[in-house]
Amino acid sequence: MRWVLVLILIAVPAGVLRALSTHASLTGQVTVIHTGTNFRYQSATKSAGEYHLTNLPPGNYRLEIEKPDFKKLGANPFREEG
Repeated sequence: MRWVLVLILIAVPAGVLRALSTHASLTGQVTVIHTGTNFRYQSATKSAGEYHLTNLPPGNYRLEIEKPDFKKLGANPFREEG
């Protein structure tokens, strides 16, 4: 499997996925997981790499990005204030 290198622009829970080397838009699956309950919120990116996750309750989350044929990428936890 290959590694996916991405930029997450704007901010979680909305953003744009882009390749670090080419800045090309990436399509894939974005998941945020509530660290207290392990409840998963998912969004597929659009062709321009945009994703939106709405109605996240306040709490601590971690971010995962998946794209077929690439290794899953996880990001440091973040806090959603609501």
